[in-house]
Amino acid sequence: MKTFDPWPVFFHREWKRNCPFLTGFTITGFIITKMTANFTEEDLKNSSSFRNTRSADQP
Repeated sequence: MKTFDPWPVFFHREWKRNCPFLTGFTITGFIITKMTANFTEEDLKNSSSFRNTRSADQP
């Protein structure tokens, strides 16, 4: 006798529920990655938020 395997049912239901979240997370991560990949050292030196972060890291 074949036993019931709940994983396909569970996976299908959870995929439908989480698909919009995963899609949004992927698109947001891609945009942030593309934006930060274009930064140069000069851009980082001129950034006030980067300077504040670096000064907080140093003792």
